[in-house]
Amino acid sequence: MNRINQILLTALTVMAVLFGGSLTANAATVTEDFNSGLPEGWSLVGNIFNDSDRARSGQGVWSSGKSSTDNYLVTEPIEGTLSFYWRSFGTSGSYPNGMVYVYQYDGTALGSLIQQTASYKGSTWKQETINLGSYHGQVAIALYSACVDDVTYAPYEAAQEATLLIADYPSGSTFNFGTVVEGTTKAFTLKNEGLTELSVSSVSVTGGYTIIEGAELTTIAAQSTAQLTVATPAEDAEGVLTIVSNDANSPYTVLLKSVNKVAAPQMNLDLTAVAFGRVTADTLQEVTVSNTGDAELVVTIASDNSEFTVAPTSLAVAAGSSETFTVTFVYDEKAYGSHTATITVTPNVGEPVAIRATASIKDPEEWSENFEANVLPDGWYVIGTSAKWAFADGVASGSYEPDGWLVTPRLAVAEGESMTFQAMSRQFGTDLKVQYLPENGEWTSIISEARNRQSDFETYTVSGLEAGIYRFRFASENLDLDNFEGFKLAPSSGTKETWYVSYTFHYLDDSGAEQSNSDIEAMEIEFDGDDLAFNFPNPIRSNTWMKGTKSTEEGPVSYIFPNGQYIGKFGTEDAYYCGSNGNELIDMQFYYDEEANTFHNFQHILINSSPTEVDYWGYFSDVTITKDKSVLAGIAQPVGKKTTCSNICYDLQGRRVAQPTKGIYIMGGRKVVIK
Repeated sequence: MNRINQILLTALTVMAVLFGGSLTANAATVTEDFNSGLPEGWSLVGNIFNDSDRARSGQGVWSSGKSSTDNYLVTEPIEGTLSFYWRSFGTSGSYPNGMVYVYQYDGTALGSLIQQTASYKGSTWKQETINLGSYHGQVAIALYSACVDDVTYAPYEAAQEATLLIADYPSGSTFNFGTVVEGTTKAFTLKNEGLTELSVSSVSVTGGYTIIEGAELTTIAAQSTAQLTVATPAEDAEGVLTIVSNDANSPYTVLLKSVNKVAAPQMNLDLTAVAFGRVTADTLQEVTVSNTGDAELVVTIASDNSEFTVAPTSLAVAAGSSETFTVTFVYDEKAYGSHTATITVTPNVGEPVAIRATASIKDPEEWSENFEANVLPDGWYVIGTSAKWAFADGVASGSYEPDGWLVTPRLAVAEGESMTFQAMSRQFGTDLKVQYLPENGEWTSIISEARNRQSDFETYTVSGLEAGIYRFRFASENLDLDNFEGFKLAPSSGTKETWYVSYTFHYLDDSGAEQSNSDIEAMEIEFDGDDLAFNFPNPIRSNTWMKGTKSTEEGPVSYIFPNGQYIGKFGTEDAYYCGSNGNELIDMQFYYDEEANTFHNFQHILINSSPTEVDYWGYFSDVTITKDKSVLAGIAQPVGKKTTCSNICYDLQGRRVAQPTKGIYIMGGRKVVIK
């Protein structure tokens, strides 16, 4: 060994004695390649593995877990600089980008985050180098869908002598409390990092600060910790925390600073509005008052409307706590309409806060519909060549069909009134489309929203319309509708009269052969401007209204009745009025003979199971409707046909019938209509 090397070794030895061996530790780095397994003093936590899968060479450490805190590799105590190679766990599109996080580790749990890598996906190994600064001890290398190999570091060896360190605050550093109230505390963690006991001869603080924990501290065992807590004074201050001990570098000092703040309460309310909605009894709502300040909060609560009561009328809320008061709407069934109040909450410090409270009581004349009868309600109708709606379980259920609509009755809207309804989408990509039609106006969109599948109904409001008479329609989409409330049924502007209809009805008998009966019946019709409605006979639901509009085409006067108008249930299936030219469904067209005051239909009117495809149980032909029954005398005469079941016959309730009369039956496995 030459003289220069002897001098360098002597210098390193002296420095190691003075600085507890840390310099000699830093001088000797090691690289762990994991080829012989997990190194002594290291550990694995969580879903993390040490083997040859995804190693840079030989063996490596990897995790497919997607967490930055659950899967990690723990080193032995180290210091100085940490370096490692890493890559993502997977490289295909189904794998997430990988990341590596490096934390301080206290022997049992993760501490502060030291550094994290950039997000990366690929099979190329990247090198990451981290300067640990003043930190020395174990570190945790957490793997988020990542692999690590060839970790280089300098092992840390604790000093033999007692050595004091306050976590995060080296001797001579500063801790600033910021702007705080008197008595705000800071807990410091003192650690003896040496291998011999630390003797503490004094703990003191200046500047008006007080030590409320740890003033009597006398010793800290080797590799152990102790707590010391300092509280702020009642004014702006600067002071010094001083600890005198047998540490070779004693005294240990930390500069303290703080700006005093006068304690005051801070009021926060969880609600700024209380909306009771439609009520049918006394209804209450709690409001929470929170105090996020640092002094007691006292509030008074008052209502400007006796219909809305509050209790209690005052509250005391400790700093950092919360209390509640109750707003109750007092129900009066005769006081229908909208009700409002202002609830004022006044704190002992700060400005009052106003809460708007609202409630409404249903007008007994207000319109509502909840579909509980499970049929198309009176006054409603379905339009469009592809409309399809079903009524079951107390809801109206639409199926996606282009150009299909469910239409409400005529409703009278007063200025300021609103209507609510509930809707729930059954599939992704459903559109809620609502339109309104003013009298003598055109259909106009009022709601158009894309909806995803929902697990419960959502309430919508239609408002802001000018006073007038309206209809509303809902597009045939994959959604359910229910609970319509608001507006009022408009008085009928049409004229209802009793007319007579002559027809021939065709059906299959129990042998599957087509039969027909001709008949003349009385029925209601309604004229409403260019609109026309027939309360048309059918064997499924007695008479059911079908609705049409006067054609604008040149030539003979006619009325177009859209194909696919809903009748009701035939057994478990839906039934519709549909026009037919024999092979396909078309709109139903009635020609009007003004001189004879008579309507004629020259098509077939089907009782059909679908609004889009020909699939009928029976159909009408030779339909004539007139006001004068005598006009029909030469057209058709009622023909009765008594039928006896040649096969076993059942009604729709499953009961056996020996001699069926007029109605619908199951014969030979088929539905049969008997007139």
